[in-house]
Parts: sequence; C-alpha cells; structure tokens
Amino acid sequence: MISGQENWRRNLTWTLDMILEILEDNTQRATYGAVAEVVRKNPRNVMSHLPRTPRNSWVVAKANRLPSGYFPHEMHPQLFSKSYVITDGDELWSALG
Repeated sequence: MISGQENWRRNLTWTLDMILEILEDNTQRATYGAVAEVVRKNPRNVMSHLPRTPRNSWVVAKANRLPSGYFPHEMHPQLFSKSYVITDGDELWSALG
C-alpha cells in the first residue's frame, strides 16, 4: 500500500532534467523504463531528444546496463562506480525522495 506521503510524491511532476541531476549527484544509474515511468513517457524515446553527454549517460538499458549508442568517451567517468541499477519506477520514486 502506498502511504499518503508516497502518493503525494508520485503526483509531483518530475522533469527529466531533475531526475538526471539526482542520478548524477548520487552516481546512480537507472533504466530507460524506470525513468520513463516517472516522467510518464515512452521508454523507447525518453532520452532520444538529448545529446549523448556524460550527464545523460546515467539512463541505461535494462539488458546490458549501458546507455544506448554511447561511445566510452561520452559516458560519465563514474558511471560504473556502483554496480546497482534502478530498474523500475517504484525504486526511482523512492530514490528521488
């Protein structure tokens, strides 16, 4: 069951920029699906309009835990500092605090 506080947080409008900032600040990867669930977008194109930069590399594919189409020099230097990857919206909502 979702608590009142949890429900309130879920009703906030989280922008992709806000999520990327939190992921980078916490050196935490999250999957396209998890991010898409929070921003209420399609996982296939949630990041498609953004350039391939280190800041945007925190959002990764579930299958291989890598940002799709990125070359190594486009990935954040700390991208692999944590092995854990957030894989669903519930986990991401919790991480967003």
